[in-house]
Amino acid sequence: MATCEHCGCTHLPVNLDGTSNLFGELGPDVRDRLQAVVAHPDETTWDDAHSVILRDGSNFGLGLTLWQAVCKVDPLFPQTGPVSRWVEDDSDLGGHSEPVSGWAQIPSAETIRQAISYAARRD
Repeated sequence: MATCEHCGCTHLPVNLDGTSNLFGELGPDVRDRLQAVVAHPDETTWDDAHSVILRDGSNFGLGLTLWQAVCKVDPLFPQTGPVSRWVEDDSDLGGHSEPVSGWAQIPSAETIRQAISYAARRD
């Protein structure tokens, strides 16, 4: 068990056996993002981890993200994310994105654990 960078406490690790993305086994950075959202499910950690691919595309098209897995284990979980708007400016891109609203809901640690378990199943 490692010390949490968010609060300095020690949390039980999440079992990530069976998870993979298009590049194979999940790397340390991705694993750390998943551990963080389970330990401290808030807007920041969820925003950082929701798009992590937990299972390669062999049975799920392009892959199964954490958010998609959460929606599978909790069918009432919102399927729309934060909203932003485009603001034109003089930058090379001609503008930038500005947040309008955040996540409508953040899944609980238990729901995230269930979603990871769902994604890791190989049946």
